[in-house]
Amino acid sequence: MKLYKVTKEGKEFVLTILSSGDMFGEAISFTSNYYAADAKALTDCEIGIINHKKLRPLLHQDAVLAMEFLRWSSLMERTTNAKLRDLTHHGKKGAICSTLIRLANSYGEKKDSSILITKKIKNGELGHYIGSSRESVNRMLADLKKDRVISQEGGYLEIHDLDYLKLACDCEECPIGVCRM
Repeated sequence: MKLYKVTKEGKEFVLTILSSGDMFGEAISFTSNYYAADAKALTDCEIGIINHKKLRPLLHQDAVLAMEFLRWSSLMERTTNAKLRDLTHHGKKGAICSTLIRLANSYGEKKDSSILITKKIKNGELGHYIGSSRESVNRMLADLKKDRVISQEGGYLEIHDLDYLKLACDCEECPIGVCRM
């Protein structure tokens, strides 16, 4: 499942990719009917719906549930803010580097001295994660390949210099729960 926004120009910007067991939704729904993102299933899945009118009394009655809901809501906000920080503070290069780190954390398989991202990903799709065109992503990845930071074969990315990527986006060593797709 992906959560995304579409700009006025029709460009898609992917906010997050969800995995099995993840929750999504808007805490803002407690105050309005506005939703900040659209959702699209990427594979067959089942979705449960919790109506905020039914959730509110449960949160009042159960302090543990209320704390877990608050923890989840804060984690989602922190994750989104980290992605926006990388894009706004470090430009497209910082955003692509942090996205590669997030891909490694979400789909990475440790090899001898590298990390293979086991999810096949197209350059245009990477562009959707950072609000950039496929052509811009092609140029940035070509530079990273030239510097031997990454390699790409058959649609699979392999990271050879994670420290380079971390330096390029001033990585704050966020917990994996935050630094993920």
